[in-house]
Amino acid sequence: MAAVLALATSLGVGVVLSRGGGPPEVKVVAAADEPAPASRAIDLNTATVEELILLPGIGPARAQAIVADRERRGPFTSVDSLDRVRGIGPRTVEGLRSYVTVASESHR
Repeated sequence: MAAVLALATSLGVGVVLSRGGGPPEVKVVAAADEPAPASRAIDLNTATVEELILLPGIGPARAQAIVADRERRGPFTSVDSLDRVRGIGPRTVEGLRSYVTVASESHR
């Protein structure tokens, strides 16, 4: 959980943690007015579900779909290729562009 909070802080987002009767749940409550610098952008090819949930418009189901797609079809070749994930279209991709990268792909 500490890693999730540290990532949220570095991305400039607020989170609400709730425990209820089950595992802790993380919800993004506010995004920064400015996009994350490229050095802090989340790499779509290495991000965990917990990291992806911190992105604006990405909840647990979409985060899991991104990871499952990456595991099934291989790494993303560009931010635009994120639209291959069911439930993610051009509008979502455009909204995420400043927060994500595929930097690890260029190092393979």
